[in-house]
Amino acid sequence: MLLSSHSLPARHAVKQQLVANACASSRILLSAKRLRRHERSLPAFSPVVGLAVHPAVAQHTSSSTAHMSSKANSNQNPAAVSESGLPRTAVVGVLGGGQLGRMMALAAANMGVTIRALDPAPDAPAAVAADLTVGHFRDAAAISAFAGGCDVLTVEIEHVDADAMEEAGRSSGVDIEPTPVTLRIIQDKHAQKQHFDAAGVPVGPYADVQDQASLEAAAANFGYPFMLKSKRLAYDGRGNYVVKSAEHLSEGVRALGGFEHGLYAEKWAPFVKELAVMVVRSRDGQVVSYPVAETVHKDNICHVTEVPACVPDQIQAEASKVAEKAVACLNGAGIFGVEMFLLIDGSLLLNEVAPRPHNSGHYTMDGCVTSQFENHIRAVLGWPLGDTSLNCGCCIMINLLGEADGNEGNRIAHDIMAKAYQTHGASVHWYNKSGMRKGRKIGHINIVAGSRAEARQKLARIDAAAAQSLQTSDEAARQAGLVAAAAAAGDTGDSRLPKVGTWYALAVHVKVMFQLSHDPQHALWMTSEADIDEAGRA
Repeated sequence: MLLSSHSLPARHAVKQQLVANACASSRILLSAKRLRRHERSLPAFSPVVGLAVHPAVAQHTSSSTAHMSSKANSNQNPAAVSESGLPRTAVVGVLGGGQLGRMMALAAANMGVTIRALDPAPDAPAAVAADLTVGHFRDAAAISAFAGGCDVLTVEIEHVDADAMEEAGRSSGVDIEPTPVTLRIIQDKHAQKQHFDAAGVPVGPYADVQDQASLEAAAANFGYPFMLKSKRLAYDGRGNYVVKSAEHLSEGVRALGGFEHGLYAEKWAPFVKELAVMVVRSRDGQVVSYPVAETVHKDNICHVTEVPACVPDQIQAEASKVAEKAVACLNGAGIFGVEMFLLIDGSLLLNEVAPRPHNSGHYTMDGCVTSQFENHIRAVLGWPLGDTSLNCGCCIMINLLGEADGNEGNRIAHDIMAKAYQTHGASVHWYNKSGMRKGRKIGHINIVAGSRAEARQKLARIDAAAAQSLQTSDEAARQAGLVAAAAAAGDTGDSRLPKVGTWYALAVHVKVMFQLSHDPQHALWMTSEADIDEAGRA
């Protein structure tokens, strides 16, 4: 039976005892060596200096500290930074060593926290700041051996072996955040829809597709176009197929691997904008959200993120509410990326949730008081959550995607980076991946500014097409006679626009036509584990 995650000092003591009892094993000897580091005295470290605590957490932290002081004091660990959390010397194990693991490890290094990463690539990006173990995050034996050298286990990719993680928790006492139960829910997109639907989170109509009869029933109920999707191992548009007519039904099934692969259908969502909210969840279930972002996609991959989203205040508030409700009904601590659609009537539908740092939250590295990566580390260790507020008027993130293979792709990427280095307020984050491929995520650029207008001007100097994509998203507002209001929002960095109105009808036409213009025959089905692993690091 897994130990409660609410008694971390006690859990840590149990882990130490487990190590002592089994020190004859070579795997446990490694763990014992690591645990001895927790006993070193580190008087120079301050548990307060440099840690910005979210205002909403302060009162909760104070009461928790008083409640658990006797238990924490008995721990007497000089590296403790929280009354109820693990000490700073605890080792955080991460399944996956891609760019998310890299940025997580860099954030942890600044906090003095040791990160170990399990990844099949010996030159995985996370190796820059993590202790890398070569092995696959879907290999049960590799996960079991890896977990023995960690105090808490988390993920940078959801396509892991959740059963192996759960078994590792039982056998070694390692804590797992978020929980294997949550990972299983997220891994199956149909199960994810069912879970959030049952919890009262707004989701669009969906249907299980097990055979031709259920496929035709979904088509009859949803009409055309509708989305046919793979339940598992799908990301960045991969595993999705737009069914435009009855003639495309069979082709969609074939493109996604057949009925036996596990399919489901979703009614087409005529969205105006795509919104995203990062939400950090503490071990006791408290959720704190970051500002609402707008995301613009290019070839089904997040291309630009703008924060705050240029939508009315009431929609921002509702988006935060939906995101927090979704994360609150899951189990385990960490950062979660919540994506949703803003519809023609101003309502919101949840699209999907990622149980890890997310591409739409990369802006937090330069645009917020506490980055999504630092807050993930804080959460899984049981430390106070950091301040999620913006530290600027507006922040824009642009993904650096491989525009071509090999040297040509490198040249194009570095030309964009050169423009960023000449732009005040722009910061480049390079992932140092081996090899350049078209469409591969190789880095991102964050732009901070005092206002939306200033941020977009800077973006235009770096990538004019990316800046135009944001203008296109707002074009319907201008066509509806809301130029002054939209400009005011842009000039001040304020997200306030007039109440929901007729501009939605115009915007949805632009969005739907853009979506349907993409070739539905290109279902972006992933045919290898390497494709899946690469796509999952978003």
